[in-house]
Amino acid sequence: MSVYAMPDQHFTLTLEREHLETGPFLEPNPDWSFTDEAGHVHTYGPKFSTPTLEDVWVEGTGCCCCCDSDGDYEKRCKICGEVIYPGTRYNPGETILGLQSCYGTLTQDHPEFERLLESFYSQTPFTLCLSDSLEVSGVLCTEYQSNYDGPDVANFIGNEVIRRSE
Repeated sequence: MSVYAMPDQHFTLTLEREHLETGPFLEPNPDWSFTDEAGHVHTYGPKFSTPTLEDVWVEGTGCCCCCDSDGDYEKRCKICGEVIYPGTRYNPGETILGLQSCYGTLTQDHPEFERLLESFYSQTPFTLCLSDSLEVSGVLCTEYQSNYDGPDVANFIGNEVIRRSE
């Protein structure tokens, strides 16, 4: 997870971004080709379909999980019925960016403070303009604090940060 904090004299904004690992896993090998004992050639079709093979339910092959069935599917040649195992390859996976969340605090002297307080009472999301080039969408005020010794503050959450180019 990466965290980025942006302080300003009128607001603080913290962004959190999940980093998700997609692997490792086995995936269909697009170069796979196999000729069975009867001479029938098998390859992957569009979207890794197997047009020359059919899925056949085999009873009594044992269950590898906790489901109620006692069997499994295997791929067989549509012409001769030989069991075929389509080719796979190793994919180490990659890191992709996941959900982003953002939260922060707005002080009373920020121009959007009143709108943020309205969302506190109405629970209506809106887009909060933090500066000339930065907005946060899906904003809801989560807490309001009235301070006697300083400016009032409101805490907020949002679901997307928008950076506008000037």
